[in-house]
Amino acid sequence: MEIKRVVSLLFGLVASEMFHILYFDTPFLSYCYIVCENGFILDGFPRTIPQAQALEDMGVAIDKVIDIEVPDEKITARMSGRRVCSKCANSYHMLYKKPKVDGVCDACGGALIQRKDDAPETVKNRLKVFHAETEPLKDFYKKLGNLKLVEGNQPIENATRDILAALGE
Repeated sequence: MEIKRVVSLLFGLVASEMFHILYFDTPFLSYCYIVCENGFILDGFPRTIPQAQALEDMGVAIDKVIDIEVPDEKITARMSGRRVCSKCANSYHMLYKKPKVDGVCDACGGALIQRKDDAPETVKNRLKVFHAETEPLKDFYKKLGNLKLVEGNQPIENATRDILAALGE
């Protein structure tokens, strides 16, 4: 599916006219990013020092890096509480967005399942990889002077406020 159509489906026709598409294709990455006239946001990328260095070497200017800090045990609880409908893919959470009937989708009556990616052991393994490969990026971007830390273990309204404040600095 063409990128402009995906943007239109996700954000609406007007939004798709406001964005430009930037496509990187290097040995380290092959991704499309939606770019507006004031810049772009990379979510979950780069994940390693070599990827970050490749961006630097390509002349891609990263002016702000937001690290949303959440303790591992909170991440594990948040992710392992997620459930998805096996029929319609509606999302639920066992603490924050419970279905009306335990284990049953409100929308279609399908069975709610836990994705393998959300199983506690999988989450813990992903966190080990994160600490080994991605966490060193904090020092990389701190040395460049563009790292901003945000406390993520707070109400979403407060975290959003802090992220917007960090972007505005």
